[in-house]
Amino acid sequence: MSTVDRGLAARGDAASDGGALREVDAAVVGDGASGAGRGLPPERRYDPPRRLTPSRERDRPWRRGVVLAGGAVMLVVILFLAASTAFTWWNGRAYQDVPATAGLGTPSSLQLTSTLGDVRVQPSEEVDEVTLSLVTPGTTVPSPAGEQVHARLERGGTGSAVAIAVSQPESYSTWPGLDDTRDVLVLVPVGHELDLDLRTDVGDVVAEGDFGSLAVRSDVGDVHLGTTSIAEDVTVSTEVGGIEADLAAPGPTAVDLSSTLGDISLQLPAEASGAVGAVTELGDVRIAVGGTSTWQVETRSSLGEVTVDPALRGSEAESAGTLTAVTETGDVTLTR
Repeated sequence: MSTVDRGLAARGDAASDGGALREVDAAVVGDGASGAGRGLPPERRYDPPRRLTPSRERDRPWRRGVVLAGGAVMLVVILFLAASTAFTWWNGRAYQDVPATAGLGTPSSLQLTSTLGDVRVQPSEEVDEVTLSLVTPGTTVPSPAGEQVHARLERGGTGSAVAIAVSQPESYSTWPGLDDTRDVLVLVPVGHELDLDLRTDVGDVVAEGDFGSLAVRSDVGDVHLGTTSIAEDVTVSTEVGGIEADLAAPGPTAVDLSSTLGDISLQLPAEASGAVGAVTELGDVRIAVGGTSTWQVETRSSLGEVTVDPALRGSEAESAGTLTAVTETGDVTLTR
């Protein structure tokens, strides 16, 4: 085979193998003379294809770091869940199983303290005495007779003045189903007027019905007074939480609503009179007054807009009382 034939054969073999082309000058065998010397093109040589494999040594530190980081995160999560469950168990040792529902008689005044859980006070035709029940969240009917809950009930007071403190264990566990915190439901017989003093640490408060006087203090939680008739004065204060109050006729003799962080919304009946105050440090204040009565109005907002219906203002001699609406940061609105 001649030199040219060998070159063409090599090209054909390389093309059929799909190899990578590498061009080199090679000595042409035959008669001791090179191809270049004889006027022939330089011989091309084709190497067979090779697969390049990445070095695992370079990826190994990254893989080891990812595995270690993931393991550390998983360990922290497991330790947190274990610790929270242990804290919940340890804290619950100070409590015992008690009846979920208790009758309180028909007192003229009730002082209720709750450490944890929402509190709801409402009238009911199904009870003939003031009834307290620890219920599943959102429930508005007492727990079944004989049901036990893990809590502590401390009852005091004398005669027609009843005091009761409700304590429930704090739950630190994030496992589903392990938070056994109950709502505190208080049912008042329809037509029974009650002086209510309510204090909560953590939890929302909802109250409806007829009261002689009403005082609510909440550290963390919103307070909502539905359609409530209060003969004397109403006082509501929150540290963190909004206040909504819808007062029915004839209206209380005095209203004092205050919040450190939260909005205040108040609806007064047409018959309202006396001193009415709504003060918050951070939040909006809105007061709506029914009827056509005029008031002595005092408003202030350090950072926000103040809007007052001109028809609310009147002379001191003709005014039904004083309206005070103050906020440090927020809007103030007084309207009909």
